[in-house]
Amino acid sequence: MEQVLAHIAAGNLHEALVRLWVVAGRRRPDGDLVRNAWERQTQPKRCDLYVRQFRELVSAGSTVGPVRAGEEPLALVLALDAVLAEERAPRRQRSVPVDVDGEEYWLVRTPLGRLQAPAARQANNPASWFRHHHVIPATLHAFGTTVGVSVRALDRSTHRRFEALRKGISVRVYLAHFVDGVRLETQSNAAAKFFATGQSDESRRTQSVREHLEIAAHEQADFVVFPELTVTASQREEIRSWFRLTLEADGTAPILIVAGSFHERIGARQVNRAYMLGPHRDLLTHTKLRPFGLAGAEAEDITTGDQIDLLATPIGIVAMPICKDFNDVAGIDWVPMGPDWCLVPSMGDGTNVSAHRAQAERLWKVLFRTVSLVGNQEYSGPAVPGFGQSDRYQPASAGGELLVISL
Repeated sequence: MEQVLAHIAAGNLHEALVRLWVVAGRRRPDGDLVRNAWERQTQPKRCDLYVRQFRELVSAGSTVGPVRAGEEPLALVLALDAVLAEERAPRRQRSVPVDVDGEEYWLVRTPLGRLQAPAARQANNPASWFRHHHVIPATLHAFGTTVGVSVRALDRSTHRRFEALRKGISVRVYLAHFVDGVRLETQSNAAAKFFATGQSDESRRTQSVREHLEIAAHEQADFVVFPELTVTASQREEIRSWFRLTLEADGTAPILIVAGSFHERIGARQVNRAYMLGPHRDLLTHTKLRPFGLAGAEAEDITTGDQIDLLATPIGIVAMPICKDFNDVAGIDWVPMGPDWCLVPSMGDGTNVSAHRAQAERLWKVLFRTVSLVGNQEYSGPAVPGFGQSDRYQPASAGGELLVISL
């Protein structure tokens, strides 16, 4: 807390807020999180008074005393969070991560009220107190390696469309699922690892992609999610062309399209890469971190990625993990990043989708705001479409379906 107050005295408010986040998430010697102790210490009437006083002191550039801060530390969080929210443009983020004891964190401005009501009733939830900001680690240490995390900003036109979406009561999401009979074509190496090379009938799949896009536009979908390993590079270009033409023609194009993923050769590397397309530019790309594999059986012949890019929007942080990146309990823990939306291109059977659902339920229960939208395609066997998960489970139908997610 001494360093927090020193940052405030020096006018380094961003650093002070990030350090409060980190301190509040640390465990005491008895194993209890500091924030739990702070919450039990808080007296509502006194807290409201201290928030007003702290806001006046911080806004005036005055010193905050350690005794007062120690009496109501959560009031200091609320005050600093509110002051920074008033001073910073809604779409602005820290372009340089904040260093706290050798670890770096992104400070990202988030919209007030984004699915906050349930979180406000849950103890030890950062969204209860850091109401206007996300604090996201710039690196994650998982499965024996280091994964970098960055936060991307929207272009102005797409930002305006997200702002308009935020003023509504729901988000309309179309989850595509193919029943066209087109098979994924692969080649395998000596170790029985496969690499996707194309489709049994690429022209038929291209037609299916167009049909899904037309349905999504007719249903006024805001987001479209195609499954993993279903959209080739040429079909992705088809989506880009459709996007531009549709928006120019009548403005009914979705805000973003997750154009599935496919195996690609990038120099000497073979990767599984997903693309999030906007009407004017690509919003995100993601290289799969956790390849599919069965012991002694099939597995992806790919080089894994080492980076997670997140999208900062007026309705929260958007992530685009590919399949196992999302549901692997031994892999990435998404809770520290606190995404508001996970748009997941996936390929697998019912067991795979059940694992996705377990992860989606966990994120909702822990964060009380993460909406998971999984577009799934079966690798083989019976049809297994995806689902949406927020406060309730919404399965999609074989062939694709529009889901309406309440804000």
